[in-house]
Amino acid sequence: MASSKAWVVVDWRNLHGQFEEAGLTARLPDEDALCEVLAGYGMSLAGVSVGIGLAPAAGGVLKQMHDENLRIVRDVRARGWTVLEGLLRREDGEILEKMTDARCVLEAARLIYERPEHVESLVVLSRDADMVPAADLGLSKGFPVYLASASDKDPRNAPRLHLPVSVMRILAGKDPLADDCYTVTQTEFLLDPGPHEWVVEAAQTIHRLEGWRLRHENGSAGFLHATEGSAYNLGETLVLVTSDVHFGENDRPIAWCSSSVDTPERAWLVQARVVRRQDAGRVIIKVNGIEQGMRSAVGEAEPSQRLLVRLKRQGDHLGQQANVRLVGPLDVLPARSRNAGRLQVGRPLPVQIKSSGPRGSLAQGLDEDGELYDIATSNWAESLQNGRWYACTRRPVRARGDRRAPQVLDAISGALPL
Repeated sequence: MASSKAWVVVDWRNLHGQFEEAGLTARLPDEDALCEVLAGYGMSLAGVSVGIGLAPAAGGVLKQMHDENLRIVRDVRARGWTVLEGLLRREDGEILEKMTDARCVLEAARLIYERPEHVESLVVLSRDADMVPAADLGLSKGFPVYLASASDKDPRNAPRLHLPVSVMRILAGKDPLADDCYTVTQTEFLLDPGPHEWVVEAAQTIHRLEGWRLRHENGSAGFLHATEGSAYNLGETLVLVTSDVHFGENDRPIAWCSSSVDTPERAWLVQARVVRRQDAGRVIIKVNGIEQGMRSAVGEAEPSQRLLVRLKRQGDHLGQQANVRLVGPLDVLPARSRNAGRLQVGRPLPVQIKSSGPRGSLAQGLDEDGELYDIATSNWAESLQNGRWYACTRRPVRARGDRRAPQVLDAISGALPL
């Protein structure tokens, strides 16, 4: 299944309102969040345009809103995205936004007619019925355009992507996203104290300790405290042991290296196995026969997978606060385990329909890895067509109460451009 390259048009004020209704703090989604969300609908990110209103000469409450939006505009431009600027006005005591919807629709029309080589579909983040003409134009020109929102109402049967609460939480930055985790090879490397050969990359300060940033040929990062030696040249190769593991920016593990010839015991670096996923940000693991929680985004660690973890030490010189932290995987995570994790926390999964019946009956479909599901059409979704892909989310229980039976999913999108 090759993903469709989608351009996202954000109707900011409309999305802002949806965040508030979901009890979430409104924020402009970043690129990582948009990529994660689009993946659940079989798409990848091609570009972003943001429609937002400004009132440069205003005062009072209107000026406050202008200033807030202006900060967002600067953020949008800093990311290299497109600003679709509308107007903020105060009429009869109410603040209204003018021309922003029109700018969003015109942007959609531009993309539909120009059809940039790197754009294969269009997603409009808005539930406003004023955006329906963009979807209608897309249908007439054979270009996939979807209205994406948290609303379960279908305005005039426009092609839709329903955004469940789990997706809105990603857009709002509430749920953690899986980082580019270490590979099994890199984790096994950290499990072995060495000695290993490291290359000096640059001077670096960690926890107010001056030292040297190191790199191993397998891509692993390391650090050598300056008290262990000095006056190294950039590019110089050093033979060191890994005495510990520290966590740097984005929680990436860093090998804490030493020039000591003694091999450290490192009893706090242990193997563990994932028992179950607790929620979108935590799993339950078993360490030394005891179950405990550990922070882990969906796709980083899933049930039955073996991991290398670091336990908190008494008087920990690296300042670890959590009782246990993930270092990396010791087993390759199967795609079906990753998909099961996504479905468990309510995130969508693209599924291809293999057999469908009349509306109201269950269809059957397969995900990209051949896992079989029963699929129901949601109240507003179109009839499911054989051979087409749809984004689906999991129902709370399995079909017929039989755990061996296929899982029942709800289709939450129109046919996807796959």
